[in-house]
Amino acid sequence: MRARTILVIIIFLVSIFFITSCGKKPECITNSDCATGNPCITAKCTEGACAKRVLDACCGNSKCETDENSCTCDKDCGKCEGKYKYNVTYFGKQKAIETALITQYCENDKCVRGVLPDKINSIKLVNDVLQAGAFKVELLTTLNNPFIIGKDTVSIRLFLKDRDPLLVNNITFTRVQVLEGSEVLGEKMINKQLGKVGGMWTEEILLVSSQSVPEESKAMDVKLDYNYDILEVSGRDPKTLKYTYNRTSRLSTTKGRLAEKIMFIKLPE
Repeated sequence: MRARTILVIIIFLVSIFFITSCGKKPECITNSDCATGNPCITAKCTEGACAKRVLDACCGNSKCETDENSCTCDKDCGKCEGKYKYNVTYFGKQKAIETALITQYCENDKCVRGVLPDKINSIKLVNDVLQAGAFKVELLTTLNNPFIIGKDTVSIRLFLKDRDPLLVNNITFTRVQVLEGSEVLGEKMINKQLGKVGGMWTEEILLVSSQSVPEESKAMDVKLDYNYDILEVSGRDPKTLKYTYNRTSRLSTTKGRLAEKIMFIKLPE
């Protein structure tokens, strides 16, 4: 009796197994049932199951391939972002410093290190240069802040605002320098002249810097070398009481401090 009961139970369990197996639904009936939602993965319905295939050379296949980078396919290669870090040594130990402005960003489908364009301002700084008893010029310095070394230039413009009647002919400017203290950041030998009030000239200068860190704020001076001729009183005629003059040539140098400090950027190689 007991053996018969056990046999009935076994038959019952086997029947349930076959019933559930026969009733199992297939994964798919048509190819549309295998849609993945990812253009890099195709799927085909084969004998009730979806057979998947990952496509090569496809952005979104989780493989950063030869013709892809973080700007053309961040899904596979990661995003082009993040500040630049550099090491400095304190008391014999290295410490990683994060830059304030240098970051990674996409430019022409390439991930580059630099300063985002919307963080760069073009500024104009004005100084008056007065050569006592001879002339007055306006010095206009135009440059980017922050300033990227090796890429940006500084524009120097001189405008003649006033001249003494005793000034003879033109003022000749022979050299312009951009300095930080005693360090020459940029220099250009020139032959520029100012004669009439309202006259002006402009020069572009490429700057360099010996800084050892990627970002450094600098106080800058613009230095000008020039020469001019002027009439100086040499005496007075006792009869006519008119002054007599001698023509004198002078060499001179003047230096103007820019009103703002400029952040110099030395991009890592």
